[in-house]
Amino acid sequence: MNNKLKVTVTMVGLLLAVLVVWKGYPQDKPLSDRIAATGTPSSFDAPESLGEAESAENSEAQVSRTSVEHEEPISEDAPSNIILSGRCVAAESGHPLEGCEIELHGWGTNANDRAMRGAVEWEDPPVQVTGPDGVFHLEFPDLNPFQYAVSIRYPGRVTRRGRWSRDLTADNPRAFGDIPMALGAVIRGRVVSESGEGIPEARISVDGLTGVDLERESDLQSTVGRTDESGAYVLDRSAIPPGTWAVRVSKTGYLGVGPETVTVVPGEAETVVDFKVRSLPYLSGRVQLADGTSISRVGVRAETGISGRTASGRSDDQGEFRVYATQADTTPFPLSIEGNLVEAFETEQTYSWGQRDIVITVQSALSFDLAVVEVDSGAAVEQYAVTCHRVDANSSRYTDKRLGGEHPDGKDTVSGVFRGENVLTVIPWDPALRVSEKRAFTAVEGAMEDHVVEIERMQPLAVRVQRPDKTLVEGASVSVADRPIESPHARLLDPRGGRMSFSGAPPDWPTVLATASTGRDGIAALFFPESVKDGGLLVAVNGETQVFPLVRPLEQDSPIVITLQGAGTVVGVLRHPDVATGNLSISLERVGAPRRGSRRPLEVSKEGEFSAELPVGEYEAYLMIYREVLHHGYGGSSGGFRKLEPPLALFGVKDGEETRLDLETTQFAPGTLTGRVLLDGEALASAEFQFSYRPAVENPRGGGGTSFYTADANGEFTIEDLVPGDYQMLLRVTNEELGMTGSVTSPDIVRVHSGTTASHDFAFRFRTVRVRVLHPDTGEPLALLPCNGAPGLTRGTHTDQDGWVTIWPAPMSTFGFSIFAEDELFVLRDLQAEPDLATTEIEARAARYEQ
Repeated sequence: MNNKLKVTVTMVGLLLAVLVVWKGYPQDKPLSDRIAATGTPSSFDAPESLGEAESAENSEAQVSRTSVEHEEPISEDAPSNIILSGRCVAAESGHPLEGCEIELHGWGTNANDRAMRGAVEWEDPPVQVTGPDGVFHLEFPDLNPFQYAVSIRYPGRVTRRGRWSRDLTADNPRAFGDIPMALGAVIRGRVVSESGEGIPEARISVDGLTGVDLERESDLQSTVGRTDESGAYVLDRSAIPPGTWAVRVSKTGYLGVGPETVTVVPGEAETVVDFKVRSLPYLSGRVQLADGTSISRVGVRAETGISGRTASGRSDDQGEFRVYATQADTTPFPLSIEGNLVEAFETEQTYSWGQRDIVITVQSALSFDLAVVEVDSGAAVEQYAVTCHRVDANSSRYTDKRLGGEHPDGKDTVSGVFRGENVLTVIPWDPALRVSEKRAFTAVEGAMEDHVVEIERMQPLAVRVQRPDKTLVEGASVSVADRPIESPHARLLDPRGGRMSFSGAPPDWPTVLATASTGRDGIAALFFPESVKDGGLLVAVNGETQVFPLVRPLEQDSPIVITLQGAGTVVGVLRHPDVATGNLSISLERVGAPRRGSRRPLEVSKEGEFSAELPVGEYEAYLMIYREVLHHGYGGSSGGFRKLEPPLALFGVKDGEETRLDLETTQFAPGTLTGRVLLDGEALASAEFQFSYRPAVENPRGGGGTSFYTADANGEFTIEDLVPGDYQMLLRVTNEELGMTGSVTSPDIVRVHSGTTASHDFAFRFRTVRVRVLHPDTGEPLALLPCNGAPGLTRGTHTDQDGWVTIWPAPMSTFGFSIFAEDELFVLRDLQAEPDLATTEIEARAARYEQ
């Protein structure tokens, strides 16, 4: 933008600030503009005027209020487009590649974001093709919150990919420089049934690919293809790098038999692999209302209790559904029902695979008319979202926002309301309007009342953030809450940005009213309601949060001045063999802070350099290692940073000073664990198991995690790149004869040390325990009562008419479980299977549960 145009824009902006009243401002105007329209300045006198201000001090910082002369807003052209750039080169020679195709795809974020801002118009740009220099440059609008994915393809070379959500913005572009494109191979073949028939529309996923992600070399990626009508497939658009990779073949109603891996030999341009699948059982039926009317688009889910696998279907236009098993399992299970217009519930009856002509009768969900108005003026509020759910709802499927968008005259109909006690909240789009209080009501058939929700318009509030030397702070995040905040690590409810899934949250949790960032003038433009007499402020700078009081009276022409606690800078170098992979980071944590006060991983450059600004205090530096694990057989992968104990350094931060850290971390090399999986003394082929990780050093802030793996055909496994610590195995096994799936945790705990290889054989026993549960007083059997709480108890398990319950597989250590009567809860403890018996039978009196 040239200077003449800048001047014109600035003059127009000033004219609008004088002529336009508050209600005339459209909702897409910047927050600072809307505050300027109310007469509250968006820019204030220089910090030298603060010396005469009256101030109120807390233990670490200052809050003051001062009246100042109005200055003109600072106008600056903010970046509005995101930029992705780089140069495609051949990995083996470094020469630029002409003809690389760069494809950008964008799509919206979750339902909550859409409800709070409506649909976002987006059209994927045309595929860009590199010229002789191999350079590409993508520029597109910043629509955050939004998601973007880019794919860089070249025939015969491994596709490079990147995917971002909120972290890709106009202020945070990506310039990749040279992007090596490695040679790969095409994989082709067929997917056939056990009888040799081709399976159309089967999905082939080559998983665990490394060296694909644009930003982290070791991220696990996948390449996906589908079979044609003859069962043939070709993965030709995304060449596969040399190596041995996990493969999953999936199609509704089928289970992959093998092979489970594919090997690409360096130098081979094509690899041929055929896969076999076998059909799975299913159940089918019909969803209807009590009068027999068919209900379409109702979700039917088999609640099998098998972690990581979901068996579900949806009713068609005739109300008919079919749900396929995800594996062989004959354990009875209930069905859960959900849909936008029906009452969600879980069936009390249990079902088994192979059942047909099941009839599920549902109730239509209720609805009511809603009108939203401002409390003082009665003006209609036309842009809002709502949450409406049962008070005991604990799933985001029911507590997400909905009805986002325009509502003429502030009116709409809230449907999908469940019978019983509910809670309603209205979340306006206008940040100057306060989120409504939660309104409790009872939804009753035939007696639904309309709701009129009154919304309070808040008053502008300006907060200026400065350092002890009165230097203004740009980019600080300032949040104002409806009550004082005791700790920077306190739990807050954010009804605008969060899912509001804390339906049972304690009433003393502060609610965030507004959030904004400070500009070049150190000012954050916020809002605060007249009805609230005191409040709290959270100010976050460079990942560190400080707490301040906010006490009445507030003056519209005076900013609240926040003086931050003194801070210093930390500059360091991390020395580690893997520092250039992008899988290492540093966590700088204040000594004595609770778990929620821990810092996020601090970015480390490929040269090992890092820096941060921290408030004055004592800190510990920890090494963080990123580990991502393929969930073989479950689909997808998961990963994250894990903190290694003990800390690398203990250091202090002084006001205005720089602290230098030279961290030598070669002693924290990843370890390896090898061994076998044994079941009843025999090697268990292709066993699926997971490791639960615990830090080897006691960590009061918590830690740990779970990763999924698969042993080979001989029951052997080798797992590299393990974070040093203690590991415990959980084995998941399907009993083909019984058609049941269960899991058992080994009592063995194996420690993996830094840079070493540990070896351990995990021996499991799958035993059955039958327990006859007796009443604690009478000794009579507790018949036909639900019980849970022990591994091996599937969902929907009840004692039989003689009080017996069967647990398979039985835990290898002592265990207990609960029994639910109508008005009492009974428990059994310290049960154990006999290791030398296939089945152990126990009669035991239950005890009444006492808190």
